[in-house]
Amino acid sequence: MDDGGMNPRSAVVSIIGDTRSTETARVGAGALRVAKRVGLKGLVAIIGGGLFAWMVPWCVYLAMTLPATAIATNWSIAWVGFDIALAVVAAATAWFAHKGDVRAGLTALAVAVMLMMDAWFDAMTAGAGAGMAMSLGLAFGLNLPLAAGAAWYSRRTLRSHLRLARAERNDGCCAHDHQ
Repeated sequence: MDDGGMNPRSAVVSIIGDTRSTETARVGAGALRVAKRVGLKGLVAIIGGGLFAWMVPWCVYLAMTLPATAIATNWSIAWVGFDIALAVVAAATAWFAHKGDVRAGLTALAVAVMLMMDAWFDAMTAGAGAGMAMSLGLAFGLNLPLAAGAAWYSRRTLRSHLRLARAERNDGCCAHDHQ
């Protein structure tokens, strides 16, 4: 591929602009001011709301423009790669749970989401007949119940950790009030 003789920095600058420019610095400083003013929760809320506002019209656009069928050249790699990632996250959850590590709650939530995605894409990409029956059987008989269990475990683990953290922060203050 001919890069036109550009070095990597020049190529990046030509795509996104010079990050040392006054305009970029002004926008970056503005973003920092907003972050400082609204805090982390506010920033996450702004980003989440912005993502939602972007995704609604994007989904409408995709629904109107994507073809009903498509040929995927890396189909098997995509599925095997996703299932390997799911297995790794499940193994991390098992390891963290065995060690009593609160991160088990976070990885369990990731497992729950991945299992729901797996069920969805299995069902939506299955052919009619036996393929669809197998996909729905696995979704309702395995993926979704396991996802519900992982989500329950995640909530239980994280809430328990938050309670302990609050108790430690309060350093036993007012413990006699709850007896």
